[in-house]
Amino acid sequence: MAAAESIKSPQGSPHAEKVTLLLIEDVSVTADIERSYFASVGFNVLAGSSVSESESLISREWVDVVIVDAGFAKRKGIELIPILRKNSRNRDVKVIVTSVSGDVALKKAATAVGASAFITKPAPRPRYLKEIKKLSAQKSRDTERVHQALDVDVIWNGHSLKATTLDVSSEGIHIALDDHATLQVGAMIQLSFTVEGKALRVQGEVVRHTPKGVGVRFVGMGPQAQRLLDKFLLRFSMERQTSHFYL
Repeated sequence: MAAAESIKSPQGSPHAEKVTLLLIEDVSVTADIERSYFASVGFNVLAGSSVSESESLISREWVDVVIVDAGFAKRKGIELIPILRKNSRNRDVKVIVTSVSGDVALKKAATAVGASAFITKPAPRPRYLKEIKKLSAQKSRDTERVHQALDVDVIWNGHSLKATTLDVSSEGIHIALDDHATLQVGAMIQLSFTVEGKALRVQGEVVRHTPKGVGVRFVGMGPQAQRLLDKFLLRFSMERQTSHFYL
């Protein structure tokens, strides 16, 4: 699954099909683990192990989001932020600072020199992905989507419609209607489909039309349905399979 393939970089980026991350890490083992993980969920990943290498990468490669530890290069991680922003090909590059310290003064210092987000470690994988998607203007949770074709019964305004899933996430579903019916954005619908051998019924709101179908956001889901969906996603989603590991 190309988990992040529809997370768009800004117009003009040579990597428009994916978000490009620059991981700045001077511990080689940690860098390898981080790079492997983010690549596995579909990001284009660069890695810098020194100040000079990081500066060189960001000046010649398009970078959407930088992740740097505050303690990088003997606590020069925060000092590096304005240098990176100045030299970046992408003038709107975002910087996520990480630290084992959640000190308020440290957060303020990072923000003051241009950090876009601050994450206290250890933090679960989804925490990083949430920030990356937010900073990349990603409005749908593509990195959690599972691409499985499921039969869906749709009820809308008293009409029964048939559909097939294009992908499913923890927050919504992308469906292709079999009879070419038009569902207006904002329409509230009832969805029924089977996961893990059991019927799942949920209420949804149509939030977008796509070239292939209709995007629906879940707005009403009972605890049993949520457990079924979580189990389904755990089995098939690359992100969820690796989400229990920590950076």
